[in-house]
Amino acid sequence: MACTASRWRWPLAFFAAVLWLPPLARGEESRAVLAALVRAERWAEVRAACASYPAPWPAEITLLAARAERYLGQPERAQQVVLASLPTAGALAPLLRLEAGEAALARKQDPWSVLQPLLTGATEAAQRRAAGELLQRAWETLSPLTLAAYQ
Repeated sequence: MACTASRWRWPLAFFAAVLWLPPLARGEESRAVLAALVRAERWAEVRAACASYPAPWPAEITLLAARAERYLGQPERAQQVVLASLPTAGALAPLLRLEAGEAALARKQDPWSVLQPLLTGATEAAQRRAAGELLQRAWETLSPLTLAAYQ
């Protein structure tokens, strides 16, 4: 399923992460090629390029790999990838949390546990707003049984 511009919630931050990418190991592909694959929405190739990167992945690669997994219909795998690297994500942790929230919502799960740290005053306003919008979408789309946990 192709991603359209109207579906992006935080595109500038996502593409900013692509610009911070170091060249991939052993000269297999450059960051410009990976950025072009993301912009062309060639998610299967993005996933393959990320898989060729040596472990452990930096947060930027994790973000790209999770986005590719989610768009290729594997939100469970996307959530696993993000949650595994969240403790070492540093400045990109809020973006990884947003991606994990999107993956949880795609799995029809409550994204609250992942997004809750983004709702504090220490988080940037744009990230707080994106987390709030994601929680609002969850409220509008999830079943009443799932939402009963909010009470």
